Amino acid sequence: MERIFRKLQKISGSFFVSLPKKWVENFNLTSKSPVAIDVRNDGSLSISPKHEKQDKNLKEEITLHSSPFIAREIVKQCLSGQTNIVVISDKEIDKDLRSEIRWLVNGLPNTEIIEDQRQRLVIQNFGYKKIPTKKLIQRLLYLVADMLENIN
Repeated sequence: MERIFRKLQKISGSFFVSLPKKWVENFNLTSKSPVAIDVRNDGSLSISPKHEKQDKNLKEEITLHSSPFIAREIVKQCLSGQTNIVVISDKEIDKDLRSEIRWLVNGLPNTEIIEDQRQRLVIQNFGYKKIPTKKLIQRLLYLVADMLENIN
């Protein structure tokens, strides 16, 4: 991994950092190309190119295979803006896992299970763009705090 240092610039009250030309050219970006900026837990930033393929994936249905970590993936996909999430399994979805998914989906705003079969669950996220981000994060904070209280 290559580390590049840049000076922070301030223009009209906003702060900017220029991107390395080599990196921009490597991903065929232009002045109007969108990039994704992830704020990590340690306060660092991660910048990655946002490709058109990613937007197309959000418009379609995504299929997840049942696993012990499926609940995290469901939350991730809902917060990423995925509208239809299908959870499938080769055998019947475990009763405890199914209960955990139901509890989780009930706690997410504008999200519900629209199809519930033995080997398949379909979760739909309604109107994710209409939810204010601050309220969504606040709601998730309360859910996580509640989960942690229930561990004891």
